[in-house]
Amino acid sequence: MPPKQILLEVIVSGAATPQVFSYYDRVPITGPLPVNVGDQVAWFVTVAFADGRRSLPYTVSFDDPAFFGQSSLPVTAGGTSPFLQVLSLKGSVKYSLDVTGLGRVLDPEIQSGSGNLIVHSPVLRDAVSTFTVTWDTNANVMTTPKGFPIKAAVGKSVTFIATAGSNFFILFAQNFNLWASPFDPNMSQFPAAPGQLSLGPLTVTDKADGTGTKFFFSGSIFYNNATVTSPSYEIDLA
Repeated sequence: MPPKQILLEVIVSGAATPQVFSYYDRVPITGPLPVNVGDQVAWFVTVAFADGRRSLPYTVSFDDPAFFGQSSLPVTAGGTSPFLQVLSLKGSVKYSLDVTGLGRVLDPEIQSGSGNLIVHSPVLRDAVSTFTVTWDTNANVMTTPKGFPIKAAVGKSVTFIATAGSNFFILFAQNFNLWASPFDPNMSQFPAAPGQLSLGPLTVTDKADGTGTKFFFSGSIFYNNATVTSPSYEIDLA
């Protein structure tokens, strides 16, 4: 089985038990998360307030550092964490999620049970190719695990996630490049599906512009009875 990418969405709401979903297929995670060596796991954490969901800084800690190759994963900007690759052929790890100002909110398990794949295989390391951009619409800040600019080669893909609002668009600024955006030669505006706060993954297909070509984008969303536009961010062809 080829390695997969798992984005765990955690919604923290008051004293209630946090909800955990597999973000890409919206499946609730109610027990240990099953993974195989080579899979990659990341977290997308939001906190529900009366006026909508917000991103707060958080840290994911692991009781077995060998499982992912590290003992903790601090996400100081909140939003989406970097992806970690499963290194354990067979075993489990208990992880704890601590959110700034709220303390420990979650401590479930991830279970690895397959010995069919090779640890540290370059094929596994390159198999997952999605960048995730999280827009905290309350703070009006976008983050991505490795920071901006995103450096994406042809074949890589980008997913955009907004924490709250409706009528979500990603807009690319006018440029002098051969393509209007990294994803389409003529299309510079990308709308999320009605009622959705996730857009993509959008695949980089621009082979006409050279390495290092810059594209600037911003987000637009209806939030708190007004249209909000984000600052401008950058994607470079790699």
